[in-house]
Amino acid sequence: MPPGLSWISRADAARLVAQLHTPVGGVPDKFPNARAVADSIAAPAASSPPAPAAPSVAPRVKLPELVLPEGGILERVRAFCEWAQQCYGADSVFLADEHGLMVFGVHASPEYVAVMAPLLSAMERMRSTLNTEASRGAVTLRAGEVLSFAEAETSFGRFCLGLLSGVLLDDNSLIGLQEALVKTLQEMQ
Repeated sequence: MPPGLSWISRADAARLVAQLHTPVGGVPDKFPNARAVADSIAAPAASSPPAPAAPSVAPRVKLPELVLPEGGILERVRAFCEWAQQCYGADSVFLADEHGLMVFGVHASPEYVAVMAPLLSAMERMRSTLNTEASRGAVTLRAGEVLSFAEAETSFGRFCLGLLSGVLLDDNSLIGLQEALVKTLQEMQ
């Protein structure tokens, strides 16, 4: 387990293990190797892997205008996903419905798409329980990989956009993505 993620510090763990080694009232030591274990816990391992790099924050830049084709909804969604991928340098972009089913994706992993339904459900619960406007966010996954998500309520239903990249999108970027997603999915006249 990486340092700092445990609910107990190295020093406290070493102290507790060392107590196993300390004879009480002349009773023979039941755990003769406890001191070595305590010492190994107290000192960080020399070969510990470096902590993963924190994801960089997306720089504030003026985004190119989203130009949607005149075609059907699939062409509009494809144009939107390609625009979002280009704007934020995402490795993967996908759109899922409220049931966690992929509507469209560019290099989308089924595992990431599947978590959209629980995310939408959690945001709905946060809105109703905490009286908040939770509808977007980001989760740092591993080694600088970030899953950013934004929900949109449209006449077609609730959808969740997912972007997998190495940058942490700020709230303004996520709001912009939500607005562009609603524009993409609005009913065509």
